[in-house]
Order: sequence, then C-alpha cells, then structure tokens
Amino acid sequence: MSEGLAHLDRGALIAGGHARRMGGQPKGLIPLPDGSTPVGRALATLRAVCPGGVVLVGRADHPYGALDLRTVPDGMADRGAPGGVLGALTGADGWVAVLPVDLPHVGPDLLLDLLPHRAGHATLWQADGQLQPLVGWWHASAHAPLHRILTEGAPGFRRIVGLLGDVTVVDHPDPARFHNLNRPEDLAVLRAGGR
Repeated sequence: MSEGLAHLDRGALIAGGHARRMGGQPKGLIPLPDGSTPVGRALATLRAVCPGGVVLVGRADHPYGALDLRTVPDGMADRGAPGGVLGALTGADGWVAVLPVDLPHVGPDLLLDLLPHRAGHATLWQADGQLQPLVGWWHASAHAPLHRILTEGAPGFRRIVGLLGDVTVVDHPDPARFHNLNRPEDLAVLRAGGR
C-alpha cells in the first residue's frame, strides 16, 4: 500500500561507533568539498521529510552535540548498527526514517522515492545486491521482533531482514549514492572528485 508522509513520521540519525578505521575522526564532521559535512547533509535530509522531528541515536559522549538534537541510546548495547535502529524505534509511533551520519551523497530523494513502497516492518534500498539498512524507513511495528532477535544474538542486517519478514527491499540504480566514509581512502576519493 502506498502512503505519503504522516505527521508522526520521525527521523533518526545513527551516530555509529568510534570511527576507528578513520583514525578516530568523527566521520560525520569531515568537511566535504562544498564546505558541508555528511552529518549536516543527513540532518537536512531528515528535516525535509520528517514532520515528527529528528533524534540522534548514539552514545552519550557522541561528537555531534552542536546539532542540538535529542539523543537516545542504542536500543541494545553491543549490537552495532542494528542496536542503533532498535534505539531509533524505541517509543516511535509510525514510520522512522533512518540515515547514518557518514553518507556524503544523501538527499531527500533517497527517502521520498521509497514512500510509494512503504509497507510492513521496513522499506529499504538495495544497490548492486547490497542491502542498505541504514537508508530507509523502519516502522514502529519492527521494534518488538527486532528486540527479540537481538536478545537472542547479534546477526547482521541481511539475516535480520530474513527473520523479520514483511520487509520491502527496493533496487536503486546508483550504488555510489550509498558510499560512506569509513576509511581515509574513501575520503581521498571524494576529495579527488570521485564517488
């Protein structure tokens, strides 16, 4: 069933861990060639499409305090990004748009283009066969089953989606839109004008 934005739809920035592969530098605060930052782009995207407001999901000492967002903890410790999604869904009522802080090619279209497909527990992109669980819409109905799954173990998102069932996965034609900043080499490619 297709549906548009609802007043309860909220956004969640997933702050992630300690960026060890980037030498500890907060990935979301890395200056991009146009002077913006990945976290700034992600926040602008979420604010453009989430009438219910935006929260940041992460540890209490996250480096994004200047954003002045309400911070909520991961829904379960030591579960990585799935624990972050669980935190984003805690207390939600309706759909939650999820984005990571380290995606330099994000834009409102990545969320708006999924609206006609929203159904079930989640609606997510897949690009070049790679699931993109941190770019999409998760529904509050996924909270209880996701909590149960993470209580029993620490599976990856592909396995989680299989266990949840009722998840819509949509193919995106441009895998480069989902390239994130994980390592210094990723940043070098971006600054050289690549994707």
